Amino acid sequence: MLDPSKPRPRLLVADDDDELRAVLRRVLEREGYEVTTAADGVQARALLAGSVFDFLVSDIQMPGLDGFALLAQARALHPGLRVVLITAYPDLIRHSQAAALGGVEYLPKPFKIPDLLTVLERAAAPN
Repeated sequence: MLDPSKPRPRLLVADDDDELRAVLRRVLEREGYEVTTAADGVQARALLAGSVFDFLVSDIQMPGLDGFALLAQARALHPGLRVVLITAYPDLIRHSQAAALGGVEYLPKPFKIPDLLTVLERAAAPN
């Protein structure tokens, strides 16, 4: 759980799975994050263009604009944005792509919520 005396970190979750977005919103809000969700990369890009977030948690395979393209555009808009890429299709090539694009973390689906929380904590830690 985050420190309630500090401002709530703003987190954008982009995933085309409605159920996963709802679960992540519910759990992450309970953990102290302010959560906004997007159903695809195009919607997430629009939200990133109009708001500032501390974290982006994005699926890689989404219609319209995939997670890699979203990551590149998010970095152009907000160079310091902390990013977690998630996917149901993990493989070495995708991991290399995420690293090359500056993905902070890479989490294969299915994942456990404590694993995501650990990844977010690690991403928030000063370098």
